[in-house]
Amino acid sequence: MNPAVVFEQERDSVWRAAYAITGVAQDADDVVQDTFIRLLNTQPSTERPLRPWLRTVAANLSRDRLRQRKRRAYRGPWLPSPVGIGNVPPGGRSLPADLPELPDARMLRAESVHFAWLLVLEALTATQRTVLVLRDVLGCSTRETAAALNITDNVVKVTLHRARKTVTAEHSPPQDCDNTPIIGALLQALATADVDGIVALLHPQATFDSDSNGQVTAAGVPLMGAERIARVLVHIQQRGVLQSLDLTPLGSLSALAIATTSTIPNWPKRSVLVVDIRDGLIHHMWSQLNPAKLT
Repeated sequence: MNPAVVFEQERDSVWRAAYAITGVAQDADDVVQDTFIRLLNTQPSTERPLRPWLRTVAANLSRDRLRQRKRRAYRGPWLPSPVGIGNVPPGGRSLPADLPELPDARMLRAESVHFAWLLVLEALTATQRTVLVLRDVLGCSTRETAAALNITDNVVKVTLHRARKTVTAEHSPPQDCDNTPIIGALLQALATADVDGIVALLHPQATFDSDSNGQVTAAGVPLMGAERIARVLVHIQQRGVLQSLDLTPLGSLSALAIATTSTIPNWPKRSVLVVDIRDGLIHHMWSQLNPAKLT
């Protein structure tokens, strides 16, 4: 079969693996492009299945990009790209000042790769993360994974065991339920600057992280505690003018794609707020403000 045809058939799995390893959609796009360029330049034998070759190249390119990212300085918390909801459409719905109206949700299916899971993967080494993705996301065998990364089968088994142990210890899967009423109550409380109303929706030990890498105005440090988070959210809401808002499921999480304007220098024009709701309370909030991750 023509290698270019096979590549098109494998494009989605290559992208998904690259995104799971790097956590950045733009990096995944670049890995797909670089993998295709190598395919054209190398012209691997068509007598053997091309899928393992593509996964080997993509996995190693992704691991290299992850290592490079880890070596670079980053200002403030680092968050993954919220895949599928990065661009807020211009001229989106306007919201009444008294009670925000939730727009119809657009479905997003990230399959094996979820925002919260990618956060947990940050605790792994580059090799652990790559092995975990090859084995548990792409379903590669131990032998295929070892061949792709040029390591032994035994190293793959030990690395995978440690990676799974870390992920299991740190990751609690989000609850898959309808959180629209809680999101609606949060928006209403924000619209009326009701700090107590927001506090009532948050777990007492809730956390809030915002990723801007210093490119736009942001907290810059992790926030903890319902009272503190509520006051910061109201402060942010009062300093900007909301232009549009879109509620989107992000795996089992809820995400708000937001567009705002403000006279404040470096004010973020667009952002994505991801919310983790468990047992009727908001436990975690992540705000992606970095323009590089919203394109």
